[in-house]
Amino acid sequence: MGESHIAPLPGDGRQLNKIRRNYELGIAHRLRERIIELWEASVRHDPSDKIENQNKNLPALYRTELELCEDRLKKDGIRLSSRRSGSSITAGAAYNNGKRDGNNVNLSGQITGGRASRHLLGN
Repeated sequence: MGESHIAPLPGDGRQLNKIRRNYELGIAHRLRERIIELWEASVRHDPSDKIENQNKNLPALYRTELELCEDRLKKDGIRLSSRRSGSSITAGAAYNNGKRDGNNVNLSGQITGGRASRHLLGN
């Protein structure tokens, strides 16, 4: 998508690389937002979301496992922190175009065909 975005644009290689990179960052950031939205929708509190239903409710299992991991880290005195990534936006229009186009990326597509099977986890 980045290559097709810069194809019609004039400019030198360095300038076009900056535009492509910012476009791709915009897509990646929008996809991250969409994935988080989907995940949050799937783990909203539900009356059937109880420990005894873990085998039927994968989000509940993930929450339980996350709590166990956090408890273990706390017990071992390990404190994890997160920080903002170091990416910086240097071409705002390209970044905004990427965020807009990130809305059109299909998040529910399936990998089909024999050739794609090597890309699946576990293969």
